[in-house]
Amino acid sequence: MTIENRLKTSKKHKVPALKLDDGTVITESVVISKYFCQIAKEQSLYPADALKQAKIDEAICDANGMKWGYFAMTKFFGKEPSEEGLKEVTDSMQALNDLRYKAGNSFLVGDSLTLADLVLAVNITMCTVIGEYDMATNYPNILKCLTECQKLPQWQAVDKKMMDMMSMMADAMAAKKEAAE
Repeated sequence: MTIENRLKTSKKHKVPALKLDDGTVITESVVISKYFCQIAKEQSLYPADALKQAKIDEAICDANGMKWGYFAMTKFFGKEPSEEGLKEVTDSMQALNDLRYKAGNSFLVGDSLTLADLVLAVNITMCTVIGEYDMATNYPNILKCLTECQKLPQWQAVDKKMMDMMSMMADAMAAKKEAAE
């Protein structure tokens, strides 16, 4: 799908965007994930219980507090790397570590994988791949989340698509820089 088609699909001009058979468009990766969990009756990642959902939603907010976007902005969008920007990233990781991983646990909520862990795993991947950030040395407890997700057979396919997209974006930025010179 071309960028132009993606923009037509999402009035918000955001990806991902899911267009349903009836023409309805759903945006935001977490919202789309919750939708799939509900229609697939996936209870392990996002249980039907309102309190469990609330705790998972709370953990998703905490996971999304990690400032991984700094790495994307410096690698793909020309923002100059800065000590202040990197400090924001590390401060956000430390806050998440202190809030959710003091006990050395592997998961954000309870003792099994939930949708919150998948959200965090994607964010960690952005830091480790785009930012080439050393999570293993700096935040090994947070990295446990990604390690657990990588055990899932479905993760491999999703991870490959994510890596292909990042490679495509890096190539586009390199071509843009080259054309400007």
